[in-house]
Amino acid sequence: MYSDRLVADFLLLTFAAFAIVNWFLTRFLLGGESPRRHPAVWAGLGLVVAGGTSALSLPGGLPGGLDTVTAQALSLGSVVALGGLNLAMTGVASVRAALALPAEKHLRTAADAASRAAYPEAAAAYLAAVPALSRAGQLRRELGARLAAAAALLESGAAVAAAQCCDVAVARAEQAGAAGPLARAQLLLGDCDFELDRLDSSRRCYQEAASAAQRADDLEVIGWAFSRLAWLEYMSGNSAAAHAYSEWATAADPRGRNARLVASLVVLAGCLALSEGRLESVQPAFEDAIKLAESSRDQVQTTVARVALGCAHYLEGYTESGRAYVAQQVMGPSSLLTRRVMGTWLLALAVIAAPRSGADSKSFLAHSRELLAGHQRLSALPDHVEAPERSPQLGGDVAKVTSLLRQWRPVAAARA
Repeated sequence: MYSDRLVADFLLLTFAAFAIVNWFLTRFLLGGESPRRHPAVWAGLGLVVAGGTSALSLPGGLPGGLDTVTAQALSLGSVVALGGLNLAMTGVASVRAALALPAEKHLRTAADAASRAAYPEAAAAYLAAVPALSRAGQLRRELGARLAAAAALLESGAAVAAAQCCDVAVARAEQAGAAGPLARAQLLLGDCDFELDRLDSSRRCYQEAASAAQRADDLEVIGWAFSRLAWLEYMSGNSAAAHAYSEWATAADPRGRNARLVASLVVLAGCLALSEGRLESVQPAFEDAIKLAESSRDQVQTTVARVALGCAHYLEGYTESGRAYVAQQVMGPSSLLTRRVMGTWLLALAVIAAPRSGADSKSFLAHSRELLAGHQRLSALPDHVEAPERSPQLGGDVAKVTSLLRQWRPVAAARA
């Protein structure tokens, strides 16, 4: 018969260890999702409570309670049941890991291709990994592969195929109730819709991404979703909405821990100041954004901030240095979305520079044409600027883009 307090303590420690193992096994089986609501966790917790209470009722434990025989039976039975549950879950986890092995080679190939900017190859490799991850029941990794494929397709110019990948990922995440992956899928789907010039749909996707991220308590995606909405409204000429969304994005990261997000928002602040004629705020904002982007080693945001600063220099009258700086920086690392933003700036700059310098206008227009190539609507705007009579229906779009820089005072005579 058990009569030693040491036995009760040993059983309690065993339950604690088994409970921790149960939690992490469940988390692994869920592919990293929080296991708080999973039945296996609740079953393990029930066994811990029942067995722990019984162990405390053994001689040397808490006074009173169950008789010794019953307490022994319940505590030992709970230990065996919890150990059996963990053993079964370990078996399932091992089987799933084995089923996922064929995906590992494809994922390594995809990562290597993406690092070389071989986006079609990367997309194909990511999609090749999906069946094995799906069979293994690794939902989070499966959705991650689908979204990585979608991102690669988007960068390669296949926005329609990228949107289809995102649609599948959204459906899978909704079916599984996985709010975190759903938020990221909606965010990327919004990027695809922007590229396809479906602005209302893009706006809705970003809003749904923010909503799903709030349910998942994913502050990073909340910040990026509101940042995307702010940039979308800025590009649409709605500065009031852009300011509001920018404030919400900032509120998602009040301590500024995500330097990439902060850099993007500071660039946007400078752009809004530029479009609203608040000239004293423009250059400091872009210079701060460059420092933030460089400190976070974000080459994409660094490129955007430097091109914006070059545009500001040109508009301020430092035409030669501004033009040279833009030409030097515009070829830096960039993403599809940042290329679209920079392309619209340079298109506006081409229109503004035309009355003073045809050569400058042509130079900016050439960069703009390269940056906007492939977009459903924006790609046609450089041709309209060059020959308005060929597409008069695009005049309103060009005027809207030009308004992003129009509030700046007219370009003065070139400065030293």
